[in-house]
Amino acid sequence: MAKLFDTLAGRAQGADYFKIGDAEFYADPLTLLEWSELQAIPDIEHRDDSGKLIKAERDLPAWAEFMAEKLRLRVRNKFDPANVTSEWLLEHLPFSWINTLDYVLMYGRVPDAGKK
Repeated sequence: MAKLFDTLAGRAQGADYFKIGDAEFYADPLTLLEWSELQAIPDIEHRDDSGKLIKAERDLPAWAEFMAEKLRLRVRNKFDPANVTSEWLLEHLPFSWINTLDYVLMYGRVPDAGKK
C-alpha cells in the first residue's frame, strides 16, 4: 500500500539523484497525473505523399518544455531552478539520456549502471 501511495504522490523510494550539467536533481517520480500529461504530448508524424505513416517521433521541444518544468521542482543543490529551461535542458542533456530521463522520472531511481 505504501508503494502505491508513493507512486500516486510522486515520492522517491530512496535518496537517488542525478546530474545534468552543474545541476543536481532528486529522482522523484512523476505523479500519475504528470505521467499522463507527458504521454499526452503528441508525436510528430512523418507521412509519404499517399498519407501512409513513415515514422512517428517525439516532439522534442514540447518534451523538453514539459521536463524542464518538472525538473525545476526537483533541484537538489544550490542551482537556480529558474535556469532550468527547455533550451538549457537540450543543451546539457546528452541525446542518449533522453529515454533514461523518462525512466528516472517514471520509477524514481537512476538505473544501475552495468547491472544486468
